[in-house]
Amino acid sequence: MVMAAFRKGRIFLLVSLVITAAVLHYRLSIVQHAKIANTKDQNNVVDLSSQLNAPVEMELDFMERMKERMASRRRSVKDACRKMGLPTEPLDRIELITSKKYRLAYCPVPKTGCSNMKRVMLGLNGYGNDTEQIFPKNVIGQTNLLHKAISQNLTMRSTGFPPFVVEHQYTTFIVVRHPFERALSAYKNKLTKQWNGEPPQFMKKADHIKLRFGSPERKNATEKSPTFEEFVKYLYDANNTNINGEDNHWNSVNVICFPCQNQFDVIAKIETIEEDLRYLLKLLGAPDSLGMPKGYSKSGKSGTDIQVDPNFKRLNQEQIKMLYQVYQTDFKMFQYET
Repeated sequence: MVMAAFRKGRIFLLVSLVITAAVLHYRLSIVQHAKIANTKDQNNVVDLSSQLNAPVEMELDFMERMKERMASRRRSVKDACRKMGLPTEPLDRIELITSKKYRLAYCPVPKTGCSNMKRVMLGLNGYGNDTEQIFPKNVIGQTNLLHKAISQNLTMRSTGFPPFVVEHQYTTFIVVRHPFERALSAYKNKLTKQWNGEPPQFMKKADHIKLRFGSPERKNATEKSPTFEEFVKYLYDANNTNINGEDNHWNSVNVICFPCQNQFDVIAKIETIEEDLRYLLKLLGAPDSLGMPKGYSKSGKSGTDIQVDPNFKRLNQEQIKMLYQVYQTDFKMFQYET
């Protein structure tokens, strides 16, 4: 009896130990799973946090990169002015379009996306929330109304920056473009037949250039438009006889906004206009919807490309040198290459 009871006791003890071990193992596994789950949750929180912070960090990197780009462009202008011995004190009158709300002063340079930039300036002055809808360019007559609204309401002229721009620390802004492409764009837009077959916008000037610089055969031709070669000769002659101030559509930026006399905070380029304008709007705290309207690709190309345009490709080396001489200050100031 005793031996039987002893055996039963041992069996009971072994069963109890097995059950106890199983329970402990089960509890331990629960704890371990809980720790793993907690770790995963923590990792997920870290991952989510990093995902949330990534756009902010990217934006900060973008603004820092753009800040350095603008500093480099300002240094380039300053160095070029010093090397060319150009005056740095305000002597000449410039045109400015301003936004009081965003404390911005813009010096417009024709053929640098100027009409679209005027839409941006109207938006910054409360004329709309989307530049695509401000005097839409695909509606006939709207561009003329755009220029009229700007000239009557937002444009001012002064010798250098006016006192309120300086005192209230306005951001000063300019847009430039490769000088050859800008000259070619002005020629095609103002001195050749319009897209609808109408005569050149500047018909008298077009006829004058053809008669003054065309060959005898060309002078007697019924075609009113000068060739681009004739236009280059005209520019070169105007430059050499000090009448290079007659029309801002093809004047040098140096005689429109006088960058040596007026230090611009933001120097945008058509070639990088998407990034440059995005930087400006963020600097001002303005909405992205007031960016450049459609018409320029991300690379800044707008339809005038000297690499493929037949008008430019007809120029010989001597004529290219002549054109460079007309715009050499712009080339040097804004680091463009021929």
